[in-house]
Amino acid sequence: MKPGQVVTQWFQNLVKGRLRTPQTIYRSALSELPSGAAADRFMSETIPEPAGFVAPSTLQAPQHFRLNAFLNQWERADWQFTDWRLTYWAALFQELARKRNIPLYVHCAFRTRLEQDALYKRGNSRAQWPSSAHNIGEAVDVVHGTLHWNMSRQEWAFLHRLGREAERRVNLQLYAPGSVDDRGKPRPLSHLKLSLEWGGDWSFYDPAHWQIADFKSRLKPIQSASPIRRTPRAALRAGLIL
Repeated sequence: MKPGQVVTQWFQNLVKGRLRTPQTIYRSALSELPSGAAADRFMSETIPEPAGFVAPSTLQAPQHFRLNAFLNQWERADWQFTDWRLTYWAALFQELARKRNIPLYVHCAFRTRLEQDALYKRGNSRAQWPSSAHNIGEAVDVVHGTLHWNMSRQEWAFLHRLGREAERRVNLQLYAPGSVDDRGKPRPLSHLKLSLEWGGDWSFYDPAHWQIADFKSRLKPIQSASPIRRTPRAALRAGLIL
C-alpha cells in the first residue's frame, strides 16, 4: 500500500472477513461510489473511446437525442424480471453508441405471454411462450432510434462490434477482488460472466436480438406484474447489482 493511499471501507470489510459473497462485496463497493454530478463524471471517465470504432455516418443522428420521440423510446421496454447484468449491458451499449452520435433504444426486454403469443402468430418470433429468452428477462432487442430495423448488414455489423465491446466491459467488472491466476491477472467469477448470443449469427437473421447464452436452463412460466421502465443512465448509475 502506498503512503497516503485511501483504503475504501468495503475493502477493509473484505479483509476482515465481513463480506463473504460476491453479492455483498459489490453492494458494499457500490454504496461508496460517487452520486449526482460526480457520478456522471465518473461514468464518462470510465467509458473512453476504443480505438478503431469509427461510426458509419449513416448511423449518426445527433439531432434525434434532443427530440421527445427519443425520450419516449426509452420508455418502450419493460425491464421487470430482466437479468441485471443484461440491463447494465444494454445501458452501456446505448452509451457507447451515444458517444458516437448513434441513437439506440431497447425495443423489447421482458415479454409477457400475451405479447409472445401475438408475435408468434404473426411470424415475428419462432418461439412460443414461455420458451423465448424474453419471457424470463434474458434477452433484449436493440434498434436504431430513426432507422429502427432498416439497416444494412454492414451497419448491423458495426453495432455488433459495439455490443461485444459493452459485453467485454461488463465482464471486466465481474472479477473477484484480490483473486489472481498463475500469471498474476484477476481471475473472473465464471458463474457471473455474461455470455451473449447475437441473432445476427443465426440463419434466421435477427440482428437486433441479444440473449444470454444458457437461458434455456432457467426457462419457466412467469406471471408478469406491472411494467418497469428504466433509462440507460439510471441503469449505469445503479451499476452491477448482483
